[in-house]
Amino acid sequence: MRLGLSLALMCAGCFGTGDADLSGMEVALVAASSIGHSASIVNAGMNGPMACVSVTQGCSAAYPCSGVAGITLGTTCPLPLGGAGNGQVAVSGSWTASDRATLGMMYGIGVDDGNVSVSQAIGVKVTADNGHSTVAYAGQNVSVTTGATLAAQSSWTVDVDARGTAGDPADDVFTVDGAQQGASTGATGQVTLTGVILDPSCRKNPIAGMSVIQQVNGATLIEQDIVTFHSKCDGKVDVKGTLGTSHAQALVLFH
Repeated sequence: MRLGLSLALMCAGCFGTGDADLSGMEVALVAASSIGHSASIVNAGMNGPMACVSVTQGCSAAYPCSGVAGITLGTTCPLPLGGAGNGQVAVSGSWTASDRATLGMMYGIGVDDGNVSVSQAIGVKVTADNGHSTVAYAGQNVSVTTGATLAAQSSWTVDVDARGTAGDPADDVFTVDGAQQGASTGATGQVTLTGVILDPSCRKNPIAGMSVIQQVNGATLIEQDIVTFHSKCDGKVDVKGTLGTSHAQALVLFH
């Protein structure tokens, strides 16, 4: 059994040079960029002026409290991936302190290339400290609209660096880490994102970090792809299968 599994893993990169199935990773990236963006700027907007955030129910100095806000996307408040975007995000939540909240959000927005994949998220935790926000959520609390799935058995963290301009989200840098274990297209698989950086200099693709995508098809066949994000802003990633050659492949982040 061990020999058969080893041979299957060794052959993971031997099945041609066609495009890899990146769908699980793509949905995870869309969710992380959208949720990290919404949570960080609303949390900041409850404490002071923030571009594109309208607070309709604010918190006083007494905590805990409940708050409600809306986000209007555009050139002054673009999504980390996908362009300037348009539309609204409705956010509500509870604050235990001025810099700590649990949020829910509903999305009714689009991007330059189509419709964003996230439709809603609940139970999103956000804390802020020293110019950074940490946003954490579980896959089971996120709904997407593409037909793909953000696996329930997943945990994600997004670090948002305001870069010293607390009221201006357009220059924020996002770093995504996390993993999911569950179903993907045609297989049972695992997706990890490690040190994936979304920088305002490029909204077509992450500029650094990596992802590992492993799929198990049947009892013995294991396919693994290593995805490397590069600094070139071309909407592509570098993909390498185990023992296989590398190739560039276009990201399909919005459908």
